[in-house]
Amino acid sequence: GFNINIPYNKEHGEIGHAETLYIYDKIIHPIAESFEPDFIIVSAGFGAAMYDTMGGMSLKPETYAEMTRKLKTLRTPILFVLEGGFSLNNLANCTEAVSIALMTDKEPLKTLPTPSKPILHYVETLKDVFSEFWPVMKGIKKSKSANQLVKPEKFDDQIVAGHAANFIVK
Repeated sequence: GFNINIPYNKEHGEIGHAETLYIYDKIIHPIAESFEPDFIIVSAGFGAAMYDTMGGMSLKPETYAEMTRKLKTLRTPILFVLEGGFSLNNLANCTEAVSIALMTDKEPLKTLPTPSKPILHYVETLKDVFSEFWPVMKGIKKSKSANQLVKPEKFDDQIVAGHAANFIVK
């Protein structure tokens, strides 16, 4: 319930810059903001970058930089852990773009590029799926005074709720 996995497949069309930023803005960022993390760890492998033969996607270094600028708006410490990459050129270009985004004050984009139509529908499906665990996906803002998470009902021997360093384990 507290992991956000967003699978992509061919029915969603090409997943590029516009589609990734749209998914980030409509799903990932609102959930992260609602969760109010004490810190963020990013596994930075850049396998979804253009020309990476293993990832099969087409993200630009600028896509990673823009997501980094958006993450910075959460105003919490961020740790990027370089975890590999199959294309050394992509790895260098994406690492540079993220590093520059971390070290500069450039604001995130105010207007999103237009994503493909299949992604617009997919994001609505994702909101429905994630709304069971994340009220923000229904447009419900978490009260700043109520620091509670939605507790999933059905999990076997898993973490069922957590906030920062405090976890409830079934």
